[in-house]
Amino acid sequence: MSQAINARSHKVDRTARYITEAILTAAKKTIPRGARKNYRPFWTDELEKLEDEVNKVRKDAEENPNINNNIKLKETTARLRRETISTQRKGWQEKTASLNLEKDGSKLWNLVATLNGEKSKSGPIVLEKEGTTVTGKEAANVFIKQYAGVSDIEINKDRRRQVNLDILELKEASHGLKDTEMDRKFTNEELEQALRELKMKKSPGPDQVTNEMLVNLGNGMKRKLLQLFNTSWRSGRIPQAWKEATMTPIHKQGKSKDKAESYRPISLLSCLCKTMERMVNTRLTWYLENNSILIEEQAGFRKGRCTDQITLISQSIEDGFQEKKNTFAVWIDMEKAFDRVWKKGLSYKLQKYGITGKMHQWITEYLRKRKARVKIQEHLSRCHTLKEGVPQGSVLSPTLFSIYINDIQSVIPKGVNAALYADDLAIWTTEENIGTAKTYTGYVRPVLEYGVTSWGMAAKSNVQKSRAGSYMEALTILGRITPSIPQAKAVILSDSRSVLEKLEVLRGAERQQLAKGLKNAVQNTQSLVLQWIPAHCGIEGNERADSLAKEGSQLEQIERDLMYSEVKTIIKNSMKNKWKESHPEFNRQDGVHQLDRRGQTTIFRLRTGHNRLRHHMNRVFKVGETNLCSCGEAAETAEHVLQNCQTYDALRQSIWNEAVDMTTKLYGPPHELERTAAFIAKAGIAV
Repeated sequence: MSQAINARSHKVDRTARYITEAILTAAKKTIPRGARKNYRPFWTDELEKLEDEVNKVRKDAEENPNINNNIKLKETTARLRRETISTQRKGWQEKTASLNLEKDGSKLWNLVATLNGEKSKSGPIVLEKEGTTVTGKEAANVFIKQYAGVSDIEINKDRRRQVNLDILELKEASHGLKDTEMDRKFTNEELEQALRELKMKKSPGPDQVTNEMLVNLGNGMKRKLLQLFNTSWRSGRIPQAWKEATMTPIHKQGKSKDKAESYRPISLLSCLCKTMERMVNTRLTWYLENNSILIEEQAGFRKGRCTDQITLISQSIEDGFQEKKNTFAVWIDMEKAFDRVWKKGLSYKLQKYGITGKMHQWITEYLRKRKARVKIQEHLSRCHTLKEGVPQGSVLSPTLFSIYINDIQSVIPKGVNAALYADDLAIWTTEENIGTAKTYTGYVRPVLEYGVTSWGMAAKSNVQKSRAGSYMEALTILGRITPSIPQAKAVILSDSRSVLEKLEVLRGAERQQLAKGLKNAVQNTQSLVLQWIPAHCGIEGNERADSLAKEGSQLEQIERDLMYSEVKTIIKNSMKNKWKESHPEFNRQDGVHQLDRRGQTTIFRLRTGHNRLRHHMNRVFKVGETNLCSCGEAAETAEHVLQNCQTYDALRQSIWNEAVDMTTKLYGPPHELERTAAFIAKAGIAV
């Protein structure tokens, strides 16, 4: 059948339909459909023979009722029962023994969910709409209207105009969208690699083609599929069927079941399209990484970076503990961020980063005129167009989203750290004073709110919250966001009269240097005015407070004796500063940063005590009957394992020739930390 398909035709919709029909026809002929009746996972051939024997003996006992036949029936039935119980136990033991939390914990959790009845089929979804209940197709229409409404975002007119101008400038500068090294046609090796990366047992899209079908394609059909992909790549056209999604609502645990907002959509997309997306994404990811385009703060969906952010934040907190400083962090979740990506803004950023030619053309077409419908059991909703956003469940979407928010670090002020994992953002700072830390992170939030609003990633309620921000936050936003309209004059307002009077009397080089610094801080400034404004002017309570404060400052101050703790703190800080002055070469950088990721994780877990040793697991999670080490001498703690456990005496002697204290092993120089990590690894201890 593959010979009759002309995959080189420019009519990609027709070609894709022919290939889909050919795959489904072949699958229908070769793949058995339906589940086995009364399937029992523990059942064996021996049990099958015993069951047949019981049925035969029962038939004889019914046809010839006598004592011998009844005794034989009871004996045979009892033997079948014993063998069944024995086989069930053996199967359960083999099943639990094969589970490995370190390699694949999903099997265990799936088993637990099944045993708890959490995977049983739920009943029909019933929603409340304007005082009435709806179900079936009406409920599906309620869902699709809500999901489509999320992508219907408002973009500021000035932002639209500016982005359109920027796109024109980029095109003029590059003389159109030029082809790049990513634009060559796809090879058979790329297709085979994409097929190898497909995940099995995944639900198919609307075309019902599964990953298992694609993996088992013959060489002839693979050639036709590759020709279709290259035709789509060359022409910039994508079959409309590939741009349609079927959404399934999944209930959020703990939420009301009669509200549409209590369900999250799971999008099912064409596996054919996702295979091509995988090939496109491989090239796009290579370009981004090879040219160091993605910011270091972003670790989401990047190879070898999945745990970097956890380690980074944890280590910052640990460093703060060691330096006796406070770490203040804010976790920001950009709600429905993928659904609110502005396509025109994404197109501009792709071109800004040099992604043009066929790559840009194909991605633009991929995002254009995307449609979706909701399926509840056998009921389908109306088809709705998704105006903005990148598709949920797509292979390409995480990479596109990372590009879209790649400039987010520009609003993070100095002294504040940031970590991104896709659309999850954490910002934190470590300071001696918790108030200072809160101030630093507080400056970031209004800037982010303004940024996501101007780029279409905020809900309308968030827009209202941003407008209701405080005056100080508004000033921060204006200071962080570059104005689209050039300013002819800048005015700095200050309530510090003494500072402005001091600036007024400066002369010569000092004044010129200060003025130069102020002008550099304000872009596109032609003239600069410093204006004093009286603080709290006209506010009766504040003026009364200022007056009392001035009167109080004129009174004689009462001297009091310092407390012991205050004296101790003053002496300690003074000695610390003197020690730093006399030891300028001292480096407080922790040697753990010089270890590889596995070593860092091991050392950090041993330091904090949050590990998988028996003492912690038994005390916190109630895992295991005892917290004792396998040697039976003491609780299995980090100190016991590293210093005292007789089981590891030989290994300990081979790594440390002489006695080394616990502090050196966990906080010493890098080579000592490497020894500790090597000891844990060679001992086979899972921490």
